[in-house]
Amino acid sequence: MLTGSIDFQKLLSSFCYKAKRLNNITQCNNMHPSKGIQYTKSRILEGKKIVLGITGSIAAVQSFELSRELMRHGADVHVVMTHDAEKFITPTSMHFATGNEVTTEIDGRTQHVSFLGEYEGHADLLLISPCTSNTISKIAAGICDTSVTTMACVALGTEVPVMIVPAMNLAMYENPAVQKNVEFLKDAGVTFVGPKISGKKAKNADSKEIVEAVITKLGKNRLSGKKVLVIGGAAREMIDDVRVISNISSGETALELALAAKRQGAETELWHASMAVNVPSFINSKKFSSVNELIKMIPEGQAYDVILVPAALSDYAPLRQEGKISSDEEEITITLTKLPKVLPKLRKTAKFLAGFKAESTGGEELIKKAETRMSENSLDMIIANNIHDVSEGKTKSAIIFKDKIETFAGSKAELAGKIIERIAEHVE
Repeated sequence: MLTGSIDFQKLLSSFCYKAKRLNNITQCNNMHPSKGIQYTKSRILEGKKIVLGITGSIAAVQSFELSRELMRHGADVHVVMTHDAEKFITPTSMHFATGNEVTTEIDGRTQHVSFLGEYEGHADLLLISPCTSNTISKIAAGICDTSVTTMACVALGTEVPVMIVPAMNLAMYENPAVQKNVEFLKDAGVTFVGPKISGKKAKNADSKEIVEAVITKLGKNRLSGKKVLVIGGAAREMIDDVRVISNISSGETALELALAAKRQGAETELWHASMAVNVPSFINSKKFSSVNELIKMIPEGQAYDVILVPAALSDYAPLRQEGKISSDEEEITITLTKLPKVLPKLRKTAKFLAGFKAESTGGEELIKKAETRMSENSLDMIIANNIHDVSEGKTKSAIIFKDKIETFAGSKAELAGKIIERIAEHVE
């Protein structure tokens, strides 16, 4: 027993300080080391508590990375597992992944009520991934014989959002009874993500698709009901049957804009030319190559609420030569002809049109050129940047409205989020 006058707070603080200095312990204040990955991608799920239900499918091995990806966007993830799920991934693994205790049994702590009941601090979402046909059917029937089905029963009763990610053999998913239960749950407000059909399997959706669905579900959805089109990538104009003239564009900003619009609940399309980044399968996309191909895709009438055009579109095209120009030629002449402007054609089909202006100049000269482009094409917004201020994943840009200019420096993902937020303010 310790006796005498001791300031225990000072003693604890001293211990923590020495531990950090001597042992490089950075998580001294009861914070699990795994919590260190929170916010490493964004803060978009900051303050959101997600209960992740895991059931008995081999896709359960994906749950480790799924939980970590949710945390990277700021979520606080609490795992609930069935005993069948423990055959594929352990509670210890998921405790390490999330830094939170894992529920495998509903006990005297009544975790189903504390997490999902009508109490302050309850979870924002019950995400069941993977979800077997057995669990889907039990939830639809109101059966509470596992930790996960019990959680679902309470969530549906208290109207906490529920998201299900099915994973099973395709024949099981297409079983009429299972399909009836899926439709019943959809009618009850449950969101389904996937499955991803591959051969004879109805596979778990990819982690990125699930995370994007969670972000949309828990987001502001300020563009819900709006149709948004993003046009990106680098157009290519053919010189002959092999060679092309093109511009430099990675397509990163276009993809981030499509993701940002989808996160706000918009019905989003991405039309793209050559891209250095892969377009996820859950983004509704179409490809084009040249400016004239793009023009043929533009519908008549006002088909979109918002169109954004960060694409690197050619201003000129060569007079195409048939076949392949011989590489033995010492010198060739290429004649370029002016291509039609795309923005005026898009103006007719968009209620809100945003253009992009990339120049080798900056400051007031860049702004002046951007404002001229904005006026000439009747744009509602233009985003301008000096090409020397753009690198992989990062940019410095000016977001220009008719009555306001906002400067930005940071990641392309952050820029896309800010652009979509500003557009939402104007089209709501």
